[in-house]
Amino acid sequence: MPYIAHMKAMAGLGVEQTLLCRSGETLERLAKENEIPVRTWKPLTAAVSQLSPGFVSVVKEIAPDIIHTRLLSAAGIAETWRSRLGIPIVTTFDKPGKAKYYENIDRYISCAGWLKDYMAEHEGLPAEKIEVVHNPADTARFSGQAAHRNESRALFHIEDDEF
Repeated sequence: MPYIAHMKAMAGLGVEQTLLCRSGETLERLAKENEIPVRTWKPLTAAVSQLSPGFVSVVKEIAPDIIHTRLLSAAGIAETWRSRLGIPIVTTFDKPGKAKYYENIDRYISCAGWLKDYMAEHEGLPAEKIEVVHNPADTARFSGQAAHRNESRALFHIEDDEF
C-alpha cells in the first residue's frame, strides 16, 4: 500500500508519525504489521464532520505539529475542527473533490499538475497553496524481459526501431 510505504520512508528520515484511522480495517492492520504507531477512532459519520467530536480529543492526546490528510472525508473532518485544534493541516488529493471539504486547509499537495489546475480553476482552491508532488513509479518493475518484448514485436509486426 503506497500510504504505508510513504510512512515507512518518512520514519526512515526521522519523522515521528502517528496514523489515525478507523479501527478494524486494512490500514490499521498494515500499520501495525509495519510497526507504525497507530491510533484508531471511528467517526459517527464522515459525511457530517460536526458529528465527529472524538477527533479533537484524540488529536489533542497525540499533540502533532501538523495534520496530514489523504482522504476527502478526513480533510472535511480536520478542517471542521481546525479552529479548536490550532494545528496546521495539509491535505493530499489524487482526484478532483469538492472545495467545501477543503475550505480551511493550510496547504495542499496534488499528485499531478492537471489536478492542481483543475482544483484551482474549477473548485477555487488558491493555486499558490497547491504543491505538485508526483506519485513515484519504479519503472524498472514494468520494463519486462527482452524476450517478451521481442515476442510481442514479432506478433504485431513491429520493427526494432518502431514505437
